[in-house]
This record gives sequence, C-alpha cells and structure tokens, in this order.
Amino acid sequence: LGLQDRVSLPGYRDDAPKLMAGCDVFIMSSHSEGCSVALLEAMHAAPLVLSTPVGLAPELFPDWLLWGDH
Repeated sequence: LGLQDRVSLPGYRDDAPKLMAGCDVFIMSSHSEGCSVALLEAMHAAPLVLSTPVGLAPELFPDWLLWGDH
C-alpha cells in the first residue's frame, strides 16, 4: 500500500512512551487482550488512541474510538 514511510511497527522498545508522544495516532489492533499496559501507556503519551473492543478498551473509550464488533 506504500505506507512504509508513514507506518511503523517497531516491536519492543525501551523508549516506547517517547515514540508514542511523537506519533499522530496509536492503534491497538488486538483480537484478544486483557488489561494492556501498552494501551494504558498510549492513553498517557499519544495524542490519539484507537482500539479494537478488547480487554478494558470498551470500558475506557467511547464507541467512536473503538472499531470492530462491539
């Protein structure tokens, strides 16, 4: 899709909160999740957080920030 210059999937990083703060949007695309530490960190650091309706996400986010079946 030609997104390699706009999308990053960095894997484990010690500086994840700094990376999240520098992104435009954090997307949690899990199919199964409990209480995701990454999601909680993103809520603190990233300008916008979107998530699939897994784990605690439906309790934390309004419907317009969730996508998928919920």
